[in-house]
Amino acid sequence: RFQAHVLARFPEQDRPTTPFPRECPDFCFPDGIRLVTLEEHQRDPMPVTNSFVLTTADRTRVYGVCITWMDALDAEVVRRFVGDAHGPVYAQQAVCLISRVPAFELLIGCCRQLYRLHITHATMPLARVHVQPALDARLAPAGACTRLTLGGLCLEVQTPSQLDI
Repeated sequence: RFQAHVLARFPEQDRPTTPFPRECPDFCFPDGIRLVTLEEHQRDPMPVTNSFVLTTADRTRVYGVCITWMDALDAEVVRRFVGDAHGPVYAQQAVCLISRVPAFELLIGCCRQLYRLHITHATMPLARVHVQPALDARLAPAGACTRLTLGGLCLEVQTPSQLDI
């Protein structure tokens, strides 16, 4: 098992109201990064989505969703860390979105779409152009709907009315 770390983050600098939680990789990969063979990957090839809530030192809640999957490692990386492998080796990767608002449905939809963009464009880490719409999204006021277009897919979230909160 290998320790998880952040390959890229957007925005690259912390926002004043939402600093990036250093514990995020631990929530995406609580058991560290696993390396698996092709056979193991084929037994469980589907991405997995999970959600979490972090409480920071100042008791602020940060809501997160991540989607994890297995990607084939470059042969040079395999030689460096594993040695001579008999066939491809796969490692876990993830996209994680965090928010100060518990909009799990929207975050899950965004994660799934970012994963689709990743497998379509075969780039990791994702390019800023793929992530920018999620960064710019602002939830609508109570009782209204927020629409977010991400890679051609329109995602919607209905903000609860004040009576429903």
